[in-house]
Amino acid sequence: MGQPWVAVVVLNWNGRSDTLECLRSVTNMSYRNCQTIVVDNGSTDGSTGAVRRAFPTVDLLINPENLGFAAGNNVGIRYALQRGVDYVFLLNNDTVVDAALLDALVDTAEADPRIGIVGPKIYYYDRQNTLWYAGAREQWLRRIPATVGLDEIDRGQYDRIRETAFVYGTAMLIRRQVLEKIGTLDERFFAYHEDADLCMRTRQAGYRCVYDPEGVVWHKVSAATRSTPHVQDYLRARGRILFFSKHLQGLRLALVLCYELHRLAKIWIQRLREGDVMGAKSYSRGLWDGTREFIVEGQPPA
Repeated sequence: MGQPWVAVVVLNWNGRSDTLECLRSVTNMSYRNCQTIVVDNGSTDGSTGAVRRAFPTVDLLINPENLGFAAGNNVGIRYALQRGVDYVFLLNNDTVVDAALLDALVDTAEADPRIGIVGPKIYYYDRQNTLWYAGAREQWLRRIPATVGLDEIDRGQYDRIRETAFVYGTAMLIRRQVLEKIGTLDERFFAYHEDADLCMRTRQAGYRCVYDPEGVVWHKVSAATRSTPHVQDYLRARGRILFFSKHLQGLRLALVLCYELHRLAKIWIQRLREGDVMGAKSYSRGLWDGTREFIVEGQPPA
């Protein structure tokens, strides 16, 4: 029986050098039955030409503008599903992957048809033995996941395949049947928390999310938004409210929204100490817009 067919979807937005480095590592993977799809989100830094020249066998899809993480990746996901792939592997362009990454993740997924999403162990790119992700647990009240192993030195303490509440969209292997059943990323998030939402919907549909330490990725963490930190503040805050509004109800939602107001006060104090008033304002706008979209305007959750 042959290897399952995997589409590797890499989203790029003005990240030419990162994307080229990522693609070099992808082409060195030992897993052979895969096709790489680069989705460009309206870049203006010459990314598309550079990808075409360096990797002519890559499928390059060009969006006329920056659609965001969710909608941009969905372009690649739909393209892959139309071609009949068995799995879609979402991979951030600011990553470098181990050669055996897909072998490990696919083997784990194939071991149990109830496994819907598999995520690898993720290290910081510039601190190669320091963990950024080694699974996640669901927080009871807010349901939003808390990352396991963050900033810990890897001593093998998370070297066991296990179920997880959440897999980062940074590197996420998704079974085709999951996407057919629950749909793609929710594009209303634009960026941040759309991966948590997808994992939540996957689990609600009866599938498992699994962390596999045999797969390894190194991540440059928020490279796409590093030059626009206040945009990141806004999107993170807005995404939190959208996530809560989709997955919490009644008293629990009310308590969490009160907690978010308390947390906002702490953020303002911290940012004022740092002299970052714009960051505090951006975070506040994100909370307000998320609340307005899903509570004041009464938009139903997808």
